Amino acid sequence: MDTRQGSRSFQTELDEWPQRLPRSGILIRDLAGDLYTVPDPEALDLDSRAQLWVLLD
Repeated sequence: MDTRQGSRSFQTELDEWPQRLPRSGILIRDLAGDLYTVPDPEALDLDSRAQLWVLLD
């Protein structure tokens, strides 16, 4: 994942699912407790959106 601080990779708990935010964003928590927001999921490339939507729907 590319962030404002550079490229990052992370792992989540098996039961820690991404959460939908009230205004269409997505919140992801990794094993270390770090939070990542995806403010506009529709702006992601097709492959990234497909991987994310599998976890949300």
